[in-house]
Amino acid sequence: MAALVLLTFAAWSIPFLLPEHASPPTLQDWPLEVHAGEMQKGGAMSPADRRQHASETIVYTPFDPNTLSREGWYSMGLRDRQVRTLLAYRSRGGRFRRAEDLGKIYGLSPEDVQRLMPYVRIPAPTARQRSRDTTQLSHTHASVRRRSNPEPTPSVIEVNTADSLTWLQLSGIGPGWTARILRFRRRLGGFMQVEQLAETYGLPDSVFQSIRPFLTVDATKVQPVIALNQATAEQLAAHPYLSYRVARAIIAYREQHGPFGQVEDLSRVALVTAELFERMRPYVRLE
Repeated sequence: MAALVLLTFAAWSIPFLLPEHASPPTLQDWPLEVHAGEMQKGGAMSPADRRQHASETIVYTPFDPNTLSREGWYSMGLRDRQVRTLLAYRSRGGRFRRAEDLGKIYGLSPEDVQRLMPYVRIPAPTARQRSRDTTQLSHTHASVRRRSNPEPTPSVIEVNTADSLTWLQLSGIGPGWTARILRFRRRLGGFMQVEQLAETYGLPDSVFQSIRPFLTVDATKVQPVIALNQATAEQLAAHPYLSYRVARAIIAYREQHGPFGQVEDLSRVALVTAELFERMRPYVRLE
């Protein structure tokens, strides 16, 4: 009996003689970076989770702003709107060439730029990129030279024969407007009056009025581009003065009455008004 009592007392006192064991760590006991990592392992973080932890889980690592992923930007502590703006800038062809270029991003505060710049690592451009950048720079310099040292404006331009280089000598007429004017002139068949140039799609009236004193027209250069008895509805509608509805009416009249005997017969088509006929007359031929 005495021995049993001694064994029971010894068993009861053993836990008090051993060193204490630390309790298992909880998720809150881990560093914030580990906490965020465990959450990501358990499933993709929602945008709300990303916003909540962006300021708590910033992990600064070297990065290339031209290739950093969406999640990479979030890990740098940026908000949703800032990340969307950065990705949109890249998708439109924007490129970061220096760390300071981060300052070009709308919505990125100077504080954000300053804290991110030390970690920016942009690889040296490839030969292809250098070639493209050099070409763009050359075009920019050429444009600047044209603006700072413009060619003298010619005394007069004949609108039906002037080529692209001649048009470019006019103040306010660049390559874009030159291409539109030449395309309009080709589709039209030529200009009977200088004022027709103002009908060029999108040409501001202020630009036309500024170049009007330097323009003249030789109406004998106009070409009758519409073969009235052979053209299809699509070919007729390709002329700037004819809608597809009027073109179909011309075809219907021709099918009903036979080939046009004279240009004046065009005025008999129901949808061809007297004004439209006078505008079309120089561009129509009987074939």
